[in-house]
Amino acid sequence: MRATNERLTVLSKEEQFALYGIPDFDDAQRQHYLHFNDTEQEIIYSRSSLAEQVYCALQLGYFKTKQIFFDFTWKDIPKEDYKFIVDHYFPDSEWTPDNVSRHEFYLQRTAIMKHFEYDNWNSPNHRPMLMMELESIVKRDTSTTFILAEILSFLRHKKIIRPGYTTLQSIMSNALTKERRRIGELLTAKISTEIQRLLDVLLSTDNMISELAALKQDAKDFKYRIMQAECNKLETLRPLYQLAKFILPSLSISQQNINFYAGLAHFYTVYELREFKPQQRNLYLLCYAWQRYQKIIDNLVDAFCYHTKHFDDTIKYSLNNHKLSTYKKQKKHAKKVAKLLALFTDDAFDDKDLYGKVRKKAYQILPKKQIEALVAEFTQLNKSEQELRWKILDKEGYRFRKNLRPLFLRLDLSSNDRENPYIQAIEILKQRFNNQQTIPVKEQKLLDIIPERLEPYLTNNSPNGSLVVNADRFEYWLYQQCREKLLAGELYLDDSVSHRSFDAELLSSEAELEALSKLNLPIFHNSCDNTLEKLIAELEDLLYTFNKKLKKTEFKHLEYDKDNQEILVKKPPEDNTEEVQEQFYNQVSPSNIINVFQFVNEECKFLKVLTPLQSRYAKKIPSDNELFAVIMAQAMNHGLNAMADISNISYHTLQYNYKQYFRESTLQKANSIISAAISKLPIFQYYQAGFDMRFAAVDGQKFSVETPTTKARYSKKYFGRGRGVVAYTLLCNHIPLRSKVISAHNHESHYVFDMIYNNESTIYPEVITGDMHSINKANFATLYWFDILFNPRFTNLPAEIKKVGCTKDSDAYANFLIKPMDKIDIDLIRSEWNNIRRIMVTLAQKETTQHILIKKLCTYSYSNKTRKALFEFDKLIRSIYTLKYTMDQKLQQDVHRSQNRLEAYHQLRSAIAQVGGKKELKGHTDIEVEISNQCGWLLANVIIYYNSAILSKLLDIYQKDKNEAGFISLLKVSPVAWQHIYLIGKYLFEGPESGIDLVSVLSKLIKHDGRMVAA
Repeated sequence: MRATNERLTVLSKEEQFALYGIPDFDDAQRQHYLHFNDTEQEIIYSRSSLAEQVYCALQLGYFKTKQIFFDFTWKDIPKEDYKFIVDHYFPDSEWTPDNVSRHEFYLQRTAIMKHFEYDNWNSPNHRPMLMMELESIVKRDTSTTFILAEILSFLRHKKIIRPGYTTLQSIMSNALTKERRRIGELLTAKISTEIQRLLDVLLSTDNMISELAALKQDAKDFKYRIMQAECNKLETLRPLYQLAKFILPSLSISQQNINFYAGLAHFYTVYELREFKPQQRNLYLLCYAWQRYQKIIDNLVDAFCYHTKHFDDTIKYSLNNHKLSTYKKQKKHAKKVAKLLALFTDDAFDDKDLYGKVRKKAYQILPKKQIEALVAEFTQLNKSEQELRWKILDKEGYRFRKNLRPLFLRLDLSSNDRENPYIQAIEILKQRFNNQQTIPVKEQKLLDIIPERLEPYLTNNSPNGSLVVNADRFEYWLYQQCREKLLAGELYLDDSVSHRSFDAELLSSEAELEALSKLNLPIFHNSCDNTLEKLIAELEDLLYTFNKKLKKTEFKHLEYDKDNQEILVKKPPEDNTEEVQEQFYNQVSPSNIINVFQFVNEECKFLKVLTPLQSRYAKKIPSDNELFAVIMAQAMNHGLNAMADISNISYHTLQYNYKQYFRESTLQKANSIISAAISKLPIFQYYQAGFDMRFAAVDGQKFSVETPTTKARYSKKYFGRGRGVVAYTLLCNHIPLRSKVISAHNHESHYVFDMIYNNESTIYPEVITGDMHSINKANFATLYWFDILFNPRFTNLPAEIKKVGCTKDSDAYANFLIKPMDKIDIDLIRSEWNNIRRIMVTLAQKETTQHILIKKLCTYSYSNKTRKALFEFDKLIRSIYTLKYTMDQKLQQDVHRSQNRLEAYHQLRSAIAQVGGKKELKGHTDIEVEISNQCGWLLANVIIYYNSAILSKLLDIYQKDKNEAGFISLLKVSPVAWQHIYLIGKYLFEGPESGIDLVSVLSKLIKHDGRMVAA
């Protein structure tokens, strides 16, 4: 719990200035914000004295910039600002900086608020509204970053002036305190004496302590013993989970907050949990039980699907081997068999010859026994592939029963259809297996679900002639059906995160209406007809324009191939950016990575957020160098043992600091601090050069892992014989904003929305680019709803243009060179609009993991009108983008450039990871692998900041010297580079200061007159 006299840290100093500091205009901004229309000039000229008029003009301009008022004196503001006002609006007046009274100050505030239709947050109408909004926000997410972003969005939407910073800290802190008190009171009311006694017992017995400690161990793979351990964990958690199911829904907290509280329980030891207040301890335990139980269920489902597919693949492999073996045997005897057949057409034999003479000749070609063996073999060929498949399965019966049956028994599968015959069959088998009985082979309900085409293989004939079930084959076939129907969404599990029913993921109608009223995005409040009318008009206009220009050959970057009736894209000219980049950094004086770390921390103070879970458990405060060493050990694939060997810091110190200070949440905060600091450097605005909007790119990078985990999967292409994961990254203007480890078998497109919506940095992209892996059937539509442009890079543009849809009948496009593929079902979209909106409102909340809902939208195969309508809407948005992308060469170049920046970042991450050997992430669990990824992201961010600081210093020199040539060359240099930084060697962590002087670092690049030696 935070001390009452300690203010809640909400913003860094840089962020405070961005929101509350007096604007620091450049000339262009001064021209824009200090330009006033007639109404605004009337407000200015209505003031009595010249000083009051100038003061009012400045307040107007500053308010337009930041939507707050500044209580400034003339000494507090740049002289250029009030000089600009006087020169432009009072050129013939003699101005003196007279003081403005408090009364006048408030009169001006009132007039300006009335003009812009703003109101004070502390007014009787708005204060209760703001408090209610805060109460709602903290139920969704207790992170200060999220609360701040949501409350600022609310204030902008409602046109309310935001509170001062200290006031904002206080009301946010009060809201969090009130939320803790609310949860505590509800827990007290819900937890009876008997339940409290049960919870206390869970933490009191030594046996349970060891069991709860074991619960925190992630499954490393899907092998039999590991899965048996997962099943045992499930039984240990079951009583606590049943309590959580009863209590947590009544607390009205989001899944995001449940995950947060569960994360705290994971990091605290059982002994530490005992020291907490009962309400706090109970909350952590219940949330942990809720999350962990569902996670284990998901692990069991994944293991069930994995083993089912694995056995199916094993059977296919054996079947292919059987075919290959048969082919080789046939090939071996093919010539001799041909000679045998030739005997029937041999003219040397007369029709009157005895058969024995012919047979004697045949035995000379092939001995009798070999002929008999071949006859038997050819007879076997008449058997169907299905029959051979099931015969192979008969040999594997013990193996699949051993691995699959324990998992099957613990999966409580359900269906929306209460009379689903598969559910009935599942219940029959579970009942028999739990009672140590065999499958009832005469059970008619089992026989009824067997497809007619499989009856010969899944049934046998009884002595009385009736059909009975082949128990082993039927059991395996039912497991196959369970897997297929789980993946298709026909079967689901209520106590799961990834495998709940699709309907259970969505908000209720009441919750949707409440959430909808708080969403500040235009499309959620626009009518369906207005939105579709606008999009249809845009698509049709683009279709006609594209074909008109194509006929007139107006596209310089496109050609039309009449023979194949397709477009051809001309290759753009190559630039020399890479040469300039290499030349630049070759002239930068090298520095070692430790000094670079120290320099960046001196500038950003990012290590301050690496705090222990609770300071009272921290034995000592680590030095910055000790934290650097842990980050480098994890990021560079050294590991703590190797880092102790090659540095002057002991393994014990490294291990202690790793356990106490390194968590995903704190590392994300450290990365966000560096990202925000880069965005404040002078060079950052020039990273945007050439782009009309702020572009960000998403893509995944493959990393092998040292120890198998549930997220780590095999891939011969990327990991050889080992396993690996994917580090999925969001990068904007060279700055990595977010990175997340996902399983290598998951489709990257399912995480695009998740990455953007959960971006907690202060940099907000307007356009998202990606490769073809970022595209699915819903992403264009989803991101459109959230006012984000999705601009993926097409690798085969001629193929993409053929997928463009239309809204009219095909006759309307008869004369087009490139005809639309098919008609988009606008009527279906219109009829399902409210249901589509419900899905999007659900995504906007933190009640569900967004990538899971996106995955279900894209992969479930059962028929659903809403899903079909969403896919049609996606086709509409995608068609518009495809036409724009095809026609606009500049857009293609921007998208390509955005993706190239991310690829350059991946090269940096790869170079960092391979310092210690392989391109690998360290860790024995999924959580530890994620921490290793976060450390790699942090080290890359440190290097990018350092390079940006170098570029900013040089930019300052060039601007002072008016070195235009140097400035132009500088724009071609990326901060993603490492050739001038020593990453390899023995690490000596000495002294708190870096000793880096940027002028010295740039000495080779600067002549005495400050000009670049080579560009």
